[in-house]
Amino acid sequence: MRLTRFGEPGKEKPGIVYDDNKRKDLSAFFNDWDRDFFQNDGLLKLKSQLATLDTLPDVPENTRWGSC
Repeated sequence: MRLTRFGEPGKEKPGIVYDDNKRKDLSAFFNDWDRDFFQNDGLLKLKSQLATLDTLPDVPENTRWGSC
């Protein structure tokens, strides 16, 4: 699994990439992969969201990728 961002430049949302480049949208749970995320147990919160991976929204393949 890798952290990624997706969307229009300057309006990117947080997501993940896993298994053969499948992408999931985590913007309902996190604002961004930023200092606040890492300083406030974001990785633990992310781990709990991954338990519901199948229910998370997919990011369409034609959506622009951004750096995290």
